[in-house]
This record gives sequence, structure tokens and C-alpha cells, in this order.
Amino acid sequence: MGNKKLYEIAEYGNIKNAIKFFIGFKIDKDRMILDVGTNLGSFPGQLYSLGYTNVYGIDIREEPITAGRQTYPALVDNLSVYDGLKLPFQDESLDVVTMFDLIEHIPKPQPFLLEVNRVLKKDGYIIFQTPNIFINSIWSTLVWRSLAWKNEHCSLQSLPSLKKLLSGTGFHRICIDKYSIDTEFNRHTVKENIGLLGIILLKQADKLPLILYPNFYGSAIKT
Repeated sequence: MGNKKLYEIAEYGNIKNAIKFFIGFKIDKDRMILDVGTNLGSFPGQLYSLGYTNVYGIDIREEPITAGRQTYPALVDNLSVYDGLKLPFQDESLDVVTMFDLIEHIPKPQPFLLEVNRVLKKDGYIIFQTPNIFINSIWSTLVWRSLAWKNEHCSLQSLPSLKKLLSGTGFHRICIDKYSIDTEFNRHTVKENIGLLGIILLKQADKLPLILYPNFYGSAIKT
């Protein structure tokens, strides 16, 4: 099986939207950037292709990291497996930590974010996306046709709880906003799961106020 096919099977995140969101921060291309929960490393791989020279990705699963090293050979030494507890970087060594579709999967997000705080330099950024508990719980129940999704999405957040979580782990200048969900990736996903009705619902959901918006995109700075 070729690498391209492996990538198509294994990758599931909305990488295109994540890259677009990240680019908006105008981060210098020589900054140290870590993507946590990187899966195949597609996010750092895309950044590298755009000229970012110090990009890393880590994941707790060995299989996607192995596949990612094959898919992105230029980053073979920059993609690694970690234990999910201690980030394999020294104190205050990173400029940016990204985490897309990650927080909701972590049983104890507070210790994790404290660890992220540890490895960030003063005034370092976290840039993230995570689903809204109010919408994702309904969507996941429809797709899974059960509550089994709770095992995967064990730490879904509301807007107030997300802000409290970030401020309580040493971050300030917390900015959480709407970032359009009406994308090619999401249109394909909803159509595949619930048919054409999903496209209509997606467009309506895109108009919801922030507190009910399906996904929270945001950033915060280390205090």
C-alpha cells in the first residue's frame, strides 16, 4: 500500500481549516512549533511545506506516527510518540503549541494544559480547536446512535468551562471565536453521515451564536 493511500485512510482531521486558522496568526516561520495529537503529522507537514522550519508533532499512538514518518520524510526526526503525560521538551523551549480536536479526548485536561504551559516560552501561544459540548453531544449521539462516544469525547467543553480551564492553567488573553464550519470537509462529513439534511443543518449551525457554535477556535498566551 503506497503512502498516499495510507494517508487518505488514516487522516481524519480538517487540516485545511486548521492551517488557514493558524496562518492568520502570522507566526514567524523560524518559531518552534509543536502540534500535540498530531496523528500522521499532516498539520506540521503542511506547515513545513509552507516554509516553517521548526515544526514538530507528537501523538500517543505509534501506528500513525510510523505512517507519518513515511508520508513526511523531511520530518522523520520531528514526529514522535509520547506517553500522554510529560511532553518531551524542556521548560520554556517552544513558541507555539497547537491542538486541534484534542482537548475533548483528554480525561484530565488540566494537568495536560499545565504541562503545555511548562514547555512554552513566556508569552508563548496555544492555538486550538475543540467541539462545543452542547452541539457535539447531540451530533455524536446521532452519528453513533448511542452514547458510546462519551468514551472518546470525555472532556467536551462549553464556552465558560473552556475559558475557566485555560485561565486556571496559566493562560491569559484568551480569545475564542467563531470560525466558519461551512467548509468542504464538513459538508462531506455531514452528508456522509446523515445525508443532504446534514448540509442544511450545517448552514444553519454556522449562524448560531458563539455559546452554541459547534466548534470553538481560539488562542491564549502563557502568563
